[in-house]
Amino acid sequence: MTGNRSKRILGMTLIQLVILICLGCALLSILGGGTWMLASGAGVTFSDWPTAVISPTPTPFLSATPFPTFSRTPKPSRTPTITPIPYEAYVPADWKRYENGRVEIWLPDTFAITGDPDGLLQEIGAIYKTIGLQELLDLRAKEIRSYELLFRHGPALASYYVPLVSVKEYGRNGRSLDQYADQFVQRLDITSTVAERGPFELYQAEGERIVIQTNFSNAYVVFYYYLVVDGDTIWEIGCDASLIDSYTFQPTFDSIARTFRPVKAP
Repeated sequence: MTGNRSKRILGMTLIQLVILICLGCALLSILGGGTWMLASGAGVTFSDWPTAVISPTPTPFLSATPFPTFSRTPKPSRTPTITPIPYEAYVPADWKRYENGRVEIWLPDTFAITGDPDGLLQEIGAIYKTIGLQELLDLRAKEIRSYELLFRHGPALASYYVPLVSVKEYGRNGRSLDQYADQFVQRLDITSTVAERGPFELYQAEGERIVIQTNFSNAYVVFYYYLVVDGDTIWEIGCDASLIDSYTFQPTFDSIARTFRPVKAP
C-alpha cells in the first residue's frame, strides 16, 4: 500500500479525539451554568446547601386505643369501698312517699296510688280495647289483686296508654337472684322479647333489671321489672309504658325503683 496512515487512538484519529473532548467540556459548561441559574432564581447560594445529610427527628409512635369489647356488666360488690350514699339521696325532690308497713317507695306527683283495683280495670278497660290491648287487659284482670302497691299515671298521653307501677312479692325458695331471673325469662311467650337484662343499683340491695318488649297484635308495650332480694323474699317493682312512651319514662322508672326499700320491723 502507498501513503502514510494517520495514527489512531481508541480507533479515532487525533483530530476526532480533540473534537470529542471539546464537546464534552461544552456539555459540562452548559450543565454547570444551568444549575447556577436555577439556584440564583430560587434565591439560594451554594453556601446555603448543607454539607452533610441531617437525619429527621423521629416522631414518637402513639399506640391506638383498643376498641371496647362487649361484656355483661358485673354485679356491684355488696361490700362498699366508698362512703355509702344515704337513702335520702336516692329520692328526687318533691316526690311523694308511700309505705304500707312492709315496703317504702317514692313516686312523682304524676302517679297516684290505686285503692280500687276494680275501678282501675273499668277505667283502663275502655282505653285498652280501643288501642288493641284486650289481651293485656285480660292479664291485668288476673293479677290486679296480687299487688302490694299499685299506681297509675294520671295525665293523659298522646298514645292513650296508661302506664302503671306495681310492687309485688314472690317467695325466693332457696333460689339466687340469677336463678329466679332465669326462670322469669323462660316463662315468657313467643310474643315477648328480652330487650335488656343486667344488674341494677338499688339502695343497699342486690338488684337486677329486666326489660321486655311484648307485641299485643301490633300494639307494643315495654315492661320494666326490677328484682330485689330481701332475705327469703324477692320483690318485683314492675313498670310499663307503650313503646313510643318508654324512652321518656325509663329514667323515671329507674328513679322510682331506686327509692324502693323494705321496711324493717322496729
